[in-house]
Amino acid sequence: KLCFSGMVKKNCTDSEYEAALKSNFSVLWPQDWDRYMDIVKAAEFSLRDFTEEEVEFCYKIYRDIIY
Repeated sequence: KLCFSGMVKKNCTDSEYEAALKSNFSVLWPQDWDRYMDIVKAAEFSLRDFTEEEVEFCYKIYRDIIY
């Protein structure tokens, strides 16, 4: 959604992506964005399994942004 709308570049850095999320979608607390980014980075760079709670947390953020 951010790339399509031009809010971030397609190949943006993690910090650019995080800043765009925080500035364009203020429906969440900053600490929620920090937690979300920690989970996203773990998903990108690790092979660990994620808890049901982590998955639900990310899905809630997705719903809050999309709707």
